[in-house]
Amino acid sequence: MQTDFEAFWNPLTSELALNCPGMEIDVEAQPLEFAVFASAIGGKGELLVAVIQQQRESYWTVVRLPHDHRYVVVLPSASQRAARSSFLLIDDGEVPDPIHCLAIAQTRTPTDPIELQSLPDISVQEPFLKNLSQTYGEHLVSVIAYPRASASRNGKPIVIGPARVIWPLNNRVQIDTLPAEDPGERREPPGRAAIQQYLATENPPRARLRLNLNGGAGSGKFTPTRLSLVHVMHQRRLYERLSQLRAQSRAKVTVEALALKDIRNWLGDVHIAAVEADDSIVVVNLGEQLESSDNPDAEFIATVGRGGTYIDVEFCCAVIGDEVGIASTIAAEGDFQVTPADPGGNPKIRLFRLQHDRLEPRAIDGSDKIFRDILTRVTSAEIGFRSQGQSITVEGEPWAELLALVGLPSNTDRIRTLQSNPIGVLLLAAWTKMLQGRRPDPQTAMSEFNEYRQAPSFVSALSWHPRLSERAGNLEGALMKADADLPRRIALALGEPDVLGVQVTRDNWGEIWRALTEPSLIHQLIDARIRIDHAPADIRRVRETASEFHDERRVRLALECCLDREMSEEAEALEAYLDNRDRDAWTPLSALMGLQRTVQELVEDPIETPDEEPVSQLEGTDARSFDEMLTTIRRMIAEAQATAPVNGAIKAIARDFEQRLKSKRLDRRLLRQFEQRLTKIVGAPRNDDLARELTNRLEAWADLPNFAEMMRPRFRVLSDNSARKLDIIEALVNRIRLPAPRTAGYEFDRLRKHLSTCIQQRFAAARLTPSQDSKQMADDIAGYADILLHHRAWMALKQLVDKSQSAKDAADLHRFDQSIAVWPLQAAETWEMGRLISKEQFGNDDFLRKTLTPPDF
Repeated sequence: MQTDFEAFWNPLTSELALNCPGMEIDVEAQPLEFAVFASAIGGKGELLVAVIQQQRESYWTVVRLPHDHRYVVVLPSASQRAARSSFLLIDDGEVPDPIHCLAIAQTRTPTDPIELQSLPDISVQEPFLKNLSQTYGEHLVSVIAYPRASASRNGKPIVIGPARVIWPLNNRVQIDTLPAEDPGERREPPGRAAIQQYLATENPPRARLRLNLNGGAGSGKFTPTRLSLVHVMHQRRLYERLSQLRAQSRAKVTVEALALKDIRNWLGDVHIAAVEADDSIVVVNLGEQLESSDNPDAEFIATVGRGGTYIDVEFCCAVIGDEVGIASTIAAEGDFQVTPADPGGNPKIRLFRLQHDRLEPRAIDGSDKIFRDILTRVTSAEIGFRSQGQSITVEGEPWAELLALVGLPSNTDRIRTLQSNPIGVLLLAAWTKMLQGRRPDPQTAMSEFNEYRQAPSFVSALSWHPRLSERAGNLEGALMKADADLPRRIALALGEPDVLGVQVTRDNWGEIWRALTEPSLIHQLIDARIRIDHAPADIRRVRETASEFHDERRVRLALECCLDREMSEEAEALEAYLDNRDRDAWTPLSALMGLQRTVQELVEDPIETPDEEPVSQLEGTDARSFDEMLTTIRRMIAEAQATAPVNGAIKAIARDFEQRLKSKRLDRRLLRQFEQRLTKIVGAPRNDDLARELTNRLEAWADLPNFAEMMRPRFRVLSDNSARKLDIIEALVNRIRLPAPRTAGYEFDRLRKHLSTCIQQRFAAARLTPSQDSKQMADDIAGYADILLHHRAWMALKQLVDKSQSAKDAADLHRFDQSIAVWPLQAAETWEMGRLISKEQFGNDDFLRKTLTPPDF
């Protein structure tokens, strides 16, 4: 499968737009994915910066590359038969033929607002631009291009230069520096013969700029009258500082330094701003300079070239250390672009420092004092040269409509920002695709778009895997981590950067990415404090390991089994893991994958159950030691064999017990299962006697003799040969669910708790052998007693209604009768109403209180 990627990149923002072609995809197969690795030249510092999902239709995605990472490889996952693509990103300012172009138009359809048409290998621009304009008309938004020097064959990368806008061409000024060491013809310098001799013999560096006005010198946003030439004379600034220091110093001056007056006298009659000005900054309006280009004393030489598409400017009086450049009060972000690499800084100015062999671009911050001084002079220069009537226009109507279609505010600043970015529309296309049909309100959309610009690959990954973001508690930290690879950003967003303990490479990225982006798996790994320390080839084993160790109770039960079975090596490994987990420390995944089967087998190893009746794990607390439990089971088996020597179930249990004892495959978990199983079959005589005694007294107290036996036919879950009354009571308690008594307030709840306490005390006084079965039996009989108490209370309230038929307040009695009808709902409140009625009718509530007095146990 051959996959050809288009790539447009903006070196100023380090944003790379990739087009992933659509293809036929098997919906039942694993999703097709491509990894994007970026490194510095020579392969240093390679990072996984993005993972692209293959779709049925082609779409654009944007990657923000780390600083100086210019070598990009797009690599398919191991399961795909696709060729990799590689790109070498260069800072070549010229766009050679052929170029790869992309036409971008708006469709005015909210669901699919952007149409993109690739135009590969275009060598002549004018004809095809005319054809595009005729095809799309007013819907054409932009045409961008990039140089494509060679094809990616035989392992050689595609060499790609910066993307640039080739239509529309009326909103930017591109600034090129011309050679500083050019010995070509100079203008006759003003001044004395000494200066002429210096220029002729020393050949000092020349400060020359080429201003490419894409819309022509007489049209577009930046006409010459809205541009100003700037010369900052740092040597003069030094003289000014020296003059201030001399004035402030009280010391006697032995040698008087040269003053500006001395220099002017020596130069003679020279009308140049660099000489005549009293300060160190010279600003001249470019339009004014063009009109006075024949002035022999002009400090600047400005020449319009080739159809007005560029203007060459030479700063004749600049010396080494000075700064020259252009500025404008209407320039916005991206309007001034220095090639091949723009230094950034305040968008209204671009300055260059004159070195001995070149002009070096510098970033000027808007808070610098020199910037404020320059901008004040630029404003005066523009106003002074008939520019106060010029309007600030934005050539952005198609952009405004496009922004409105995708749901973003279409203000002037937003349009200028996107227009200044060669891949601005591709950013919109990628962001719209990432939304997957969702359309937030404009304010939310603006916030989400800004986050996407900050870390497009990371935000896209969370969009394609939405369940990951459910636990993403550190999104801001992940967005700011520009130097980290994509997997580590996701781990950081989840709040657990240490969950990933392996370097992501071209060989292992697929397995690590799959483990990291499966929400249930990564959440279990985090909760179990398991670190991914290698690329797991079998993702099913990773899921099984994470699931097994996620349940800490199962791990502790397995440790108990290992200790009982004298499995010292496994016990030591599990103890180390649990110790790490208690300290919130991490354990490598590789150290636990071999233990997963051991934990599972120990926890899920059952005793023989001939009738296939499920046996509970009985993981409750049990203070008995292994030897104590072993003695108990031996005694129970001996008693069961003596009571029923031909019972097949007892024989099976005895055989399994002996086999496990000989092979050292017994532990307390299994012994609890043996105890439960034997108790189910033959019962515990003392336990059964006590249970029978208590239930008989409770049934007599409730005036319901043999109530449990009468309810037996309703419970089909009971086997036909079950003779234990406890089985019926257990089924009855599990079937009838009564609300738990509240902690305070009503007398009825206090009486319920008192009855339960009396039963628990009776069991404690019997001093039965401690076991899970005896505890469960006490709870079941307490529940049965609560059912009978509710019945006895209901009968008492019905009698109270019958005795109170002559009550004066018939309305209260009617409400009371309605409450009894929905018993046991609101039982405690209904009981309180009965007490009030009893006190009003008979002066006390002794009748009700005596009704719920527990029997004598």
